[in-house]
Amino acid sequence: MTIASRLAVMNAGVIQQVGTPQQLYERPDNVFVASFIGSPAMNFFEVAVRGDRAEMYLDTDTFRVVVPSQKVAMLLPYLEKKIIFGIRPEHIHVSEYMPSGMVASPVRARVDVTELMGNELFLYLLSGNKQFLARVDARTMARPGQDIEVVFNMANMHVFDLGTGKAVLR
Repeated sequence: MTIASRLAVMNAGVIQQVGTPQQLYERPDNVFVASFIGSPAMNFFEVAVRGDRAEMYLDTDTFRVVVPSQKVAMLLPYLEKKIIFGIRPEHIHVSEYMPSGMVASPVRARVDVTELMGNELFLYLLSGNKQFLARVDARTMARPGQDIEVVFNMANMHVFDLGTGKAVLR
């Protein structure tokens, strides 16, 4: 049984986006919808777009991730500007258990807290003073205080305009 085939997400009485639950999850129109749909919520980072058409990356000052080549053209207008980068916890993996064929960009982080959820493990990670959440394979042996490398699946990245909050990449 399906509760609804289409949803309307509202903020302060204003419709933000209407679509199927999957559409809202995969292609949110703005930061509000992206943060509202999905559990746990999407991670957000304020980043600077650096590089050029040949190699572009998103820089947080404590880590940087490479933008996949098929998404570079959409971000060219934002070169050397700040934007919001979003990635869902389930699109962050530990290297040992990352899916094959993934568009992986490695990130070093310190494990702050681990929360075993049965068939998965929530890792609360720190990069500089920014905490983010990874939803990883339960076999992961990470412990609080440990520095580890995780990989972001950049095929599933989201980017939002810093001023408007509207999606740049959907």
